[in-house]
Amino acid sequence: MSRISMEHVDKNFKQMKAIKGVHFHAHRGEIIGIIGPSGSGKTTLIKLLIGLQFLTNQH
Repeated sequence: MSRISMEHVDKNFKQMKAIKGVHFHAHRGEIIGIIGPSGSGKTTLIKLLIGLQFLTNQH
C-alpha cells in the first residue's frame, strides 16, 4: 500500500494546464526524484502533495 498516492490529478491556472492526468505513488522509506524541464509542473506537484495548492480536478 502506498504512503502517498495521487491518481488522475489535474491543476489549471486560468487557461493553462500545469498538471494533467498525473499518477503518483510513494511508499514509506522510498526515495524519489522529480525531474523535468522548466515550467513542467514539478513545483506545482510538490505544492499539491503538501497542501499549499488545491486540485482543479481529480477523476
